[in-house]
Amino acid sequence: QYQLKLQEYDVTNVQLYITHSLTDAINLDFLVTQIRIKTAMKAKVLNNSKERYLTLQSLTRALPDFEEIIKTGTLILDVGYGNIQVTMYDRGALISSINYRIGISRLRENVMGHDVKKNDYSKLIYESIKSDFDEYYQRYIQDHVIENFIVIGSEVKYLNQISKKNKVKMEDVRALHENLFQDENIDLDKAMLLSPLFVLIEGFASMTNATSLHALDVDLSDGAAVDFASRKSKTMTGHSFNEDRIQGAIQLAKRYECDLDHNLFVLEMAREMFKAVAKPFSLNNKDLQVLELACIMHNCGRFVDIANRDECSYMIIKGSDFVNLSDVNRVLVANVLRYKNKAFPYAKELNEPLLNSDFYVIMARVSALFRLADALDECHLQKLSDVKAMIKDDEFIIRATSKEDVVLEKREFEKRSHLFKEVFGLKPVFKCKRRV
Repeated sequence: QYQLKLQEYDVTNVQLYITHSLTDAINLDFLVTQIRIKTAMKAKVLNNSKERYLTLQSLTRALPDFEEIIKTGTLILDVGYGNIQVTMYDRGALISSINYRIGISRLRENVMGHDVKKNDYSKLIYESIKSDFDEYYQRYIQDHVIENFIVIGSEVKYLNQISKKNKVKMEDVRALHENLFQDENIDLDKAMLLSPLFVLIEGFASMTNATSLHALDVDLSDGAAVDFASRKSKTMTGHSFNEDRIQGAIQLAKRYECDLDHNLFVLEMAREMFKAVAKPFSLNNKDLQVLELACIMHNCGRFVDIANRDECSYMIIKGSDFVNLSDVNRVLVANVLRYKNKAFPYAKELNEPLLNSDFYVIMARVSALFRLADALDECHLQKLSDVKAMIKDDEFIIRATSKEDVVLEKREFEKRSHLFKEVFGLKPVFKCKRRV
């Protein structure tokens, strides 16, 4: 029927997504194959980062004043059946975006196995996730003032019956919840699905100063349409998700007590170098994403274990989400940091399921740029200014000025030049002019 409808409307470009909630299925590969055989459509499996990006895309279109709203503390609760995503903005910047496996179906199943009275049902659900509420508040919210609360996702449309321009007063939400099991228009199964939604809303709302919430009935398909339009016709939502990715990484680096003055200086150096080599070596924005995140997050593993900091950095990155970042690029960032202080590995030493020849070449190029950029702030004192990078003949020349001696930086630059020369075929040259 779906294919007949596509033919009826003469649709030739179809995007088929499999959401993150299905990635736990042990037969996922068989499912994707069967879809392709029976429909001739190639399904794209979304990781959590991409799925949340598309959902936020739909939100920015549904809320035209989104940019103005997030200038003050804003909490976004995306409620799914299997998972929830809690995203926080403050002063226009992304502070955190955390995924919890406590969707409304999971919460219902956790309680359904017991002989529970209707009057105790919501209380038991709350008790089962109280520790998650407490942890989130202590880690992310307690240092922020949250004025705006936005709820999207599964079953949120139920709240629209009492909304005015998609805004619902919290007192009305609480009244709906209290009368949920007495409402004759809602059967018991539906009520037991909605009650976890209310518990989640009330639990996160209690951490904010919001007296009402935005209840928006948006979904992944809306975000997919917005994303398609932005790529094909350059229609922009007005919100920079690239900046969200950078700000999210900065907040994560703070949490792992990275030396942000150093890391952001390295980021600045790396961007300057990237500009010089991007066009001649066909590097693209996705390669830049990997380089930026490696610069921001490097040395995060010191927080866990100084002696094995690079291995810990690798594990931290592989276990983290960054807005609209593919699994391949996340693994690339992790490996750039894993081999930060080691000899660059042969491809067979990586033992990565996503490894292919393109992966290895990109990893080598990004690593070469990152290592040179990191060397330019060997003492973590940000001595350099007016840094410029250029290719001249067979040399890659870095020019800078400094008021201080840069002997250690020059020495480290020489030590780390070998990989760059091997990968790019250019000899790195560092020229620093002493400024009085």
